[in-house]
Parts: sequence; structure tokens; C-alpha cells
Amino acid sequence: MSKLVLSEGHVTPDSPISVELIKHSHHPQARPVVVITWPSHVTECSPAKLGEVISNATRILGNASTELAAINAGRRSASGSY
Repeated sequence: MSKLVLSEGHVTPDSPISVELIKHSHHPQARPVVVITWPSHVTECSPAKLGEVISNATRILGNASTELAAINAGRRSASGSY
């Protein structure tokens, strides 16, 4: 199995998320999948920080989408780690 990190970051200081493009080498016919790994714990924030948390999550997911689009358009190589 090969993995390519499309994006990663923290929604809060103790809540990282990552988005990876996964290709299963043991099934050559299988399509790649995108895996989003969220924190394994509850993410808490104050009401005043909610906008920042949402912004961070949106930025991380948006960056992953942009990376995947660039790979699909041939502007980025998916080789190496992938």
C-alpha cells in the first residue's frame, strides 16, 4: 500500500487531521481512495474559537482537494511516496 499525504494540520493545538491518497498495491485493479484521519478524541473549543476551528478544518480539507485536483490534472506527480 502506498500513501501520499495531500494535506495535514491541526484544527486545535491538540487535534490534528490528515488527508491521504491511498493506493492498495496488493489489488492492482483497485481504485485509489482518500482517507481522512480525524482526532481519536473529542475536540473542544470555546464559542469564541469556533470560527477559527472551522476555518482550520476547511483550510486543511480545501488544500487536500486542491492537491488532488493538481495530481489529476497532471500538474503534480503522484509518484515517489505514492
